[in-house]
Amino acid sequence: MFALGLTAFATRGTTSPAPLVAHELHEHAVTHGGVRVLVRLNAPFVAPGAVDRRAIAGIQSLIRHHLSGARHRVIRDYGGRLPVMALEVSPDALQALGSLSDIVTAIHHDRPQRPALAQSVPLIRANSVWAATVDGVNIDGRGQIVVILDSGVEKDHPFFVSGGQTRVIAEACFSSTSSVPPSTSLCPGGVEESIGPGTASPCPTNVNGCYHGTLVAGIAAGNGSGVPGAPAGGVARGASLIAVQIFSQINDPVECAPAGSCARTFRRHANRRRARTADHRQDDHQKPGGRRRDGGPHRLAPLFVERRHARRR
Repeated sequence: MFALGLTAFATRGTTSPAPLVAHELHEHAVTHGGVRVLVRLNAPFVAPGAVDRRAIAGIQSLIRHHLSGARHRVIRDYGGRLPVMALEVSPDALQALGSLSDIVTAIHHDRPQRPALAQSVPLIRANSVWAATVDGVNIDGRGQIVVILDSGVEKDHPFFVSGGQTRVIAEACFSSTSSVPPSTSLCPGGVEESIGPGTASPCPTNVNGCYHGTLVAGIAAGNGSGVPGAPAGGVARGASLIAVQIFSQINDPVECAPAGSCARTFRRHANRRRARTADHRQDDHQKPGGRRRDGGPHRLAPLFVERRHARRR
């Protein structure tokens, strides 16, 4: 009787494990004829942060075999580097996956995600160090400079303005007008090289892709403090920025389909910027006080600003 009482008590206290396939996921697969999922494999860890690739490959092989009679497609198996598989499965294949609780630990709906800075910065935990300090300085990019080589930056966007001043401290543009491929320079005045305020303004919005540089700059160093509806900030929200526009307008319906024109960059423009940086570094070490031999002021033309300049700001 005592043993039976313990058995009954244990039975009442035991809860059934949640099914691998959630009801909503199953309904989605039935309604749409299939669904994309991320399958977490029950692969052993051989060291902190490490996985057994052979074990993963073995589990993936078992899953493929088990699904062989149902419609499915392996989208990605990550080469055994991760204990995950990305699959597109029919309702029958999804049900089959749900029966593999010995080798599968979770099945997640692989939904399309909108790009969202509010989620991406916390995802890498950058916001968790903003309040920390080193020598009294917050670890949020202050005293550092981020160079954005892209399609230009809207420097007066509220995301880049602090205390009424833009944090874009220098600008330049390298672009091309050419017949092969058909391209047009996006630098001010159509020149191929331009340095100074306003030269890294975003290219025209009717050119596909010209928004990209401002977006990237926001992810790197935007600051949403005091900006209604804006995320808290980019990764290094206290850093200064140097904006370099290195894209050209390509007028090729094949390259730019379905748009008639688009923004593209050439490797030579990034190399040109690197070459100027190298020249400036050499000059800066040779000239006391960071001044040129002709006595002219130290220019940001090569777009290399050493940390001491940032500290003076």
